[in-house]
Amino acid sequence: MGNKKNRNKIIFPSARPISAPQQIPVGAYTLAAKQQIEVHTGPLPAPATLEQYDKIVPVAAQRILAMAEKQVNHRIALEAQILPSREKQSSRGQMFAFIACLAMLAIAALAIVYNHPVVASIIFSCTLASVIALFLKASKVPVQQNPQEKQAEKK
Repeated sequence: MGNKKNRNKIIFPSARPISAPQQIPVGAYTLAAKQQIEVHTGPLPAPATLEQYDKIVPVAAQRILAMAEKQVNHRIALEAQILPSREKQSSRGQMFAFIACLAMLAIAALAIVYNHPVVASIIFSCTLASVIALFLKASKVPVQQNPQEKQAEKK
């Protein structure tokens, strides 16, 4: 096998043992360091990166651009479907809430007709309180943003 001491030793060919400490004159050496950081955000890679992809796979840049276009078209199609369905759902919910409110007010009116003013006042006040609470809650709810708008605000 070999000597265990020499096995873990790294030998540099240009390394010379220093016999005695030497004085280095001031300004004789200059140390310079360069650091380069590239940051790119967005749905597509930077143009230089696309060019490098093209060098590896000849049609890669065109395929990446086509994939991004396909994703954008897909998102637009989904949003075109989602927005009308949300509007329908919202208007349907408002209609059912209005009908429920009218029903509760009719029950309160019937309670007054049948000489139950306490029951009528409880039903009426609960209905009024829930309607007011819904209006107050709706005015405090912020409009939802998509993730790209949230990232733009953070910057």
